[in-house]
Amino acid sequence: MPDLLPNSENIRLNDHLQTLDRWAEVVKKAEEKYLPTFYRNPAKYEKSLSKFKAITLVLTFKEDLKCGYNMELVRSGAMQDWKSNNENATVTLLKCIGQTARMLNRLTK
Repeated sequence: MPDLLPNSENIRLNDHLQTLDRWAEVVKKAEEKYLPTFYRNPAKYEKSLSKFKAITLVLTFKEDLKCGYNMELVRSGAMQDWKSNNENATVTLLKCIGQTARMLNRLTK
């Protein structure tokens, strides 16, 4: 079977899973903290608990976990040294999808 994810042998999966577990806990606590705001004014979220959870997830990533897109790094040219921008973009996208799916799964338990 061909390698579906080039260079995946270098990914320390257990380290990433532990990080995701920590992040999921942070997101879960943020949701619990802010859930009363949803029930006080559900119209603000179009009466959608899913929309509230999605917004909480994004804001928690941005504000609490300090995850964001570093445009200065991109503009600096540092990313041009990557072996293949397309390959790395794909790996990054797959990681983000996996992280989001795992967190959403934990939040709905």
